[in-house]
Amino acid sequence: MYPEYFADRPVERLIGKGVNDDALGRCLDQLYETGVSELFEVLLMIMTCCLMVYAALEHKIREELKAKDPYFPNLKYKPSQNPTARWVFFCFQGIDILTISEEQQLVLNIEERNRIIIDYMGPTYPQIYS
Repeated sequence: MYPEYFADRPVERLIGKGVNDDALGRCLDQLYETGVSELFEVLLMIMTCCLMVYAALEHKIREELKAKDPYFPNLKYKPSQNPTARWVFFCFQGIDILTISEEQQLVLNIEERNRIIIDYMGPTYPQIYS
């Protein structure tokens, strides 16, 4: 990046106090030996797979809502048939599983908007959230 700028800076000023510069050096050495370009290639493949799953899920949610005519509330709680996957994920936050015994578990905090997605996404989802 700017090697001449960083050359005379102390490590604490560059990355903060309390950092074990020996461990940092070993980590950077391992990155160099592994090859940074290979590491970025692997990270790029993982990120691409994640985006592909995200887009596929969003497509499936929208197609199911349009095919069966229910509505999912949008950010303003108005009916919508094309929610983003991010919004659906956000709406599913806070759902908990209470384990009473090994045989008995309760799913808590499911709202009506969650039921819409659970009921229309296929047979696996009601099994998970019931």
